[in-house]
Amino acid sequence: MSKVQTVVIIGASGYLGSCLSEFLRKQGFKVVGVSRSRKGEGWRAWGEGCLDGADIVVNFAGKSVACRWNAKVKQELVDSRVKVSDQVVKWIGEMPEEERPQVYLCASGIGVINAEGEVNGERTGTYGADFLANLCGLWEASATAVEAYGVRPVCLRFGAVLGKNSEPWKKMSMPYNFFAGGPLGDKKAYFSWIHEQDVVEGILHCIETESVRGGVNFAGEKITQGQVAKAIGQAMGRPSLITTPAFALKWILGEFADGLLASVKVEDSLLDTTGYQWRYKSFADALSQIHGCKD
Repeated sequence: MSKVQTVVIIGASGYLGSCLSEFLRKQGFKVVGVSRSRKGEGWRAWGEGCLDGADIVVNFAGKSVACRWNAKVKQELVDSRVKVSDQVVKWIGEMPEEERPQVYLCASGIGVINAEGEVNGERTGTYGADFLANLCGLWEASATAVEAYGVRPVCLRFGAVLGKNSEPWKKMSMPYNFFAGGPLGDKKAYFSWIHEQDVVEGILHCIETESVRGGVNFAGEKITQGQVAKAIGQAMGRPSLITTPAFALKWILGEFADGLLASVKVEDSLLDTTGYQWRYKSFADALSQIHGCKD
């Protein structure tokens, strides 16, 4: 009988961590969550020894970027990601070689690549120059340092994760409930997204596919803000005519709005080229599941 693999998930109490924990348990993995506050069976406190016995380590730790930024908040965004990842890599390096995990998967974001309008794949795209790009670049540099210890690094570059209870979907769909939906900023700008089911199944694919390493784009079909608005309006039976201008978003959200408005074309994903079978590559199909609550 093959050994049951142990997955240690840092940030398992968050939305994505909870989704992945439930999914991997159903796939037969032993899942251990790491938290600074959660206790009880299946949980470990953040600290030395929390990675013991891990065959796979997944790191979802990080303060939410969905807030107004200032110098203090920006530093917190960096520290909550990079310092945690640095510590994870340090602990892995201190383990006896035979006890180290096989793979370290660390969250990142599509925002790491530039928003100049050209198509971006993992090997063809270049890093952007704004705060989010720099943040994700530092995060990925920390995660890939684990390679020095013989551990395969995978940086999960998520687009907006959409699911019935995900924060991006709640925020995107709310205006339509009040008949006030429409594109955000330039309706021709590209919007990067992924369905939550493809997040968890894609992560499993990365775990099981040894050729996958480095940055991996987790994003469905290329779609513009205008197409997004039209599709949501049709799915919810609401108009999608009210454009929220860029200046209004920047006034309300500050610098964080730049990340929402960035137009990044994403394709050539390692998920595709290594044989991943998408559940919801089409935005329309994803909306059908989310709004219709279909399995």
